Amino acid sequence: MVIGPPVYVPSSGTQLNETLKPLFSILSGSAKEVGPNIGSGGFVDVRDVSTLHIWAYENASKADGERFCACQGFGPLQAVADILRREYKGTSIGAKIPVGEPGKGYQGYDESTGRIVELEYEEGKSRVDGGKAEGVTGLKYIDFEKSVLDTAKVLEALL
Repeated sequence: MVIGPPVYVPSSGTQLNETLKPLFSILSGSAKEVGPNIGSGGFVDVRDVSTLHIWAYENASKADGERFCACQGFGPLQAVADILRREYKGTSIGAKIPVGEPGKGYQGYDESTGRIVELEYEEGKSRVDGGKAEGVTGLKYIDFEKSVLDTAKVLEALL
């Protein structure tokens, strides 16, 4: 799943791409429940995808014949809801964000603070590893919480 602040903000949330629509539906409160993960729940920020494409262009001899999986880690929709609820707590936006089952489907949720300490896949779940891209290119991935919050700030214009 690729998320991150869009360069272009459409006039309506229904015109967002397919990976931003679930985040927007949680932010806007149009989702009454937290839906299932998109695919495996693997996540990368669009800004990192862009950086990797530029790196491949500028380093054609190193990129030639190689495959790089762009994945920062796990990005479940329940974590999106948990992050947004904490960020918008006490606001009219926060009142609309569905609760779901906080911390369910991933590891690292601190029930006492409502924070995600370190977002991890549940034990035994399939994982996507973007470490090769990070190691070869020197990229430091944007973490999930920052990506969700940066995206939400841009999408506030549609509320």
